[in-house]
Amino acid sequence: MGKYVRIRLGGFLMIVPLPQLNDEQQKLSLAILVSFLLNAVIILFLIFFTPESVVHTTFSDTQKIITLNLEEDEAIKKAKELLANPLANRQMPDDAKILSDVESKGLKEIPDEMKNSQTIAVAPSGGIEEQSKINNMDESKTKEDEFDITKNVRPFLKTGDKPSVMDYITGNKSSNIEKNTGVGQLYELSTYRWNFAPYMLKWKDKMTGKWYEITSRINFYQYANLGKILIYVKMDRHGKLLDSKVLEYDCDKSFVAPAYASVINSFPLDPLPETFPDEFLETTWTITITN
Repeated sequence: MGKYVRIRLGGFLMIVPLPQLNDEQQKLSLAILVSFLLNAVIILFLIFFTPESVVHTTFSDTQKIITLNLEEDEAIKKAKELLANPLANRQMPDDAKILSDVESKGLKEIPDEMKNSQTIAVAPSGGIEEQSKINNMDESKTKEDEFDITKNVRPFLKTGDKPSVMDYITGNKSSNIEKNTGVGQLYELSTYRWNFAPYMLKWKDKMTGKWYEITSRINFYQYANLGKILIYVKMDRHGKLLDSKVLEYDCDKSFVAPAYASVINSFPLDPLPETFPDEFLETTWTITITN
């Protein structure tokens, strides 16, 4: 006679026959039952004994965007914007200062009577009325103080026995070859009365120390387009960065972000010297990517 299980529900009595199981089937059934009971105990424990201090917070999309914006570095954010729209800042600053690379330390001060800003005369290629005004100008103004027809200034050209501005500053007399060929056009005077070359070189050295990212990218990306990147920087007298932007570039986009970061990461700089004449220093750096 087989085995039965009696189940009473109210006034109903159910008799369920049990199947005949061998020893292996009985062990397997017992293992399944024990596993079920163990999982049930674990689930009940997690439901009723989880500490109340653990709160699972779900952020909305707006909260996620705000959190990401707060965590994002400002320089990286600018670089991403420029990569998305590279021509957005393709505009030169209105009042960018242009500095010469020539060391001006030791040069003599130019006398007021020899400064171009006071003695220069513009000779436009206009009509007869304008030309007559030029002809009636003070005879003390010489050719070395005038623009030529193409508006190219020649402040160092020498006429007659009068020393040129270049001769006065350097203390050296120009040779006959220099007089005849106009070699003086290759020289420039800095408009700043401060020894800027050491400061700029120190800044450049600090900047080049951040160029390892660009170099590594070239080594592992041999077929990238090489070229130049123009970066505008504005700083105050205390060496603090105020503004910066990528003006334009003609190289692969992958070089723009690390090049921009190499300039931005060079700040803060040393304060500008007391002799610096302006409240801000604006520069445009050209970074050339070569292999």
